[in-house]
Amino acid sequence: PKQKSGFISMSADGPVGKSEAMQLLREQTKVLAGHDAPVLISGDGGTGRKACAEYIHSQGARSSSLFQRVSGGALTDATAEQQLAGVQTDTGVEQGLLDACNGGTLFISDIHKMEPEAQKFLVAVLQQGFFNRPGSSIPVRLETRIIASTVPDESLELSSGLSLAVGALQLRLPALAEYCEDIPELLRFYVEKLVVSEGLAFRNFGFAAQNRLRNYPWPGNVLELKRLVRQLLLSGGAEEVGLDEVERLLEADSPETDSLVTCDML
Repeated sequence: PKQKSGFISMSADGPVGKSEAMQLLREQTKVLAGHDAPVLISGDGGTGRKACAEYIHSQGARSSSLFQRVSGGALTDATAEQQLAGVQTDTGVEQGLLDACNGGTLFISDIHKMEPEAQKFLVAVLQQGFFNRPGSSIPVRLETRIIASTVPDESLELSSGLSLAVGALQLRLPALAEYCEDIPELLRFYVEKLVVSEGLAFRNFGFAAQNRLRNYPWPGNVLELKRLVRQLLLSGGAEEVGLDEVERLLEADSPETDSLVTCDML
């Protein structure tokens, strides 16, 4: 299947990079794509949790069916059952997310943010393999694969039941600082990607600029790197991005950085 435009550091062949960390991640995603059990992806904000979930979906037997995302924080005790299972009314069935993704994949981002009763409902669905739609006594077979994401320092907020139910298969995404040797390749990847997808002018990174970025801590991980490349391409200038230009950008105030550390946008 073709790569999705929203992928972060994901080519058609999987995670970009030649480091040991990326080689391991490529092997792991291929294995997970061949299974149908729930997957729990753990990683800091900006590491590409949604991108990885979408890649696993695209490489599996469900690739021709729908991939849909819902935030765990949106699945509250009061609304989760109807959001997931839909409802049977006098006029017919109002589908929920499990119906809409029938045969496909539902990605629950930041699953640790689900409220307790919502977690219990999802646990029951995963354990039983079916769900009961509110307003109906007829069980509906679960035909949707669940992939979820969490962050390492909050993973303990999952109930033990949900942790077991969604964590049958687990995948940890490394921080960009753990595979900084891949940064030159990642810079080329994003330049080429943004030139094609957004029509930006091509620029390349000089050796000094590349070395500086290899030694930057990247609190926002690959999402921050992609944002930096976009800013440099948008700013124009000489074809080669020099060290001074990179230093100016890194020193500038970056109000997005804090949100990148916690969000699961991609």
